[in-house]
Amino acid sequence: MYKYIFFILIVGIIGGFGFYKYRQHETRLKMLDEISQYSEDVKFQADLGKVLVLYYSLDGHTKDIAERIAKISNGDVLPIQVLDTYEKPLVYWKSKKYLDKKLYPSMDRLPSLDGYHTIFVGGPVWWGTMALPLYGLLDNLSFGGRRVVPFSTQASNYGNFFVDFAARVKNANLLESENFNNWPSDYDTQLNRKIIIWLNKLSYVDEPEESEPEQ
Repeated sequence: MYKYIFFILIVGIIGGFGFYKYRQHETRLKMLDEISQYSEDVKFQADLGKVLVLYYSLDGHTKDIAERIAKISNGDVLPIQVLDTYEKPLVYWKSKKYLDKKLYPSMDRLPSLDGYHTIFVGGPVWWGTMALPLYGLLDNLSFGGRRVVPFSTQASNYGNFFVDFAARVKNANLLESENFNNWPSDYDTQLNRKIIIWLNKLSYVDEPEESEPEQ
């Protein structure tokens, strides 16, 4: 009896590991296919007005994307600051509990949007949705009719990130979003090209209009 149970456990472990390796291989193939789409050089030509990039980053991936956006668009970059702290490995279990109970963090300070025309807002995907600090930001900040552009970072799938963002954002002219998987550093050039192509789609057709002052 015990030998049978042991055998079943071993088969289950081997099968689970095999499935994990298969999914890992599948994810890598999808990543390489996406990267291959950015083989040609492209120039930044967008008129975005004055740009602000707001971001929350746990591992540094979102920070890297935010800084690239700001550098390419000649914009400013600012981290989203909340009173709560999130540290690995407990962040995954803590965030799941808080998301389930809809307990979102309080803001340490809200950014000033005065003078900005296009606001990028980005963060990592946690449990198939936005990271908790983005909920805290969107619950407390009105964008005064400005152009708002969400972006996500994730290992493979952005889930409901953008649907949840659109449902939460206040008084915003929401533009085309983009998502970023974790690409190896060997593909920095292709990553910059992906960002530039995306930003070029967001260009003003006419001159930027003055946004409403913050309330």
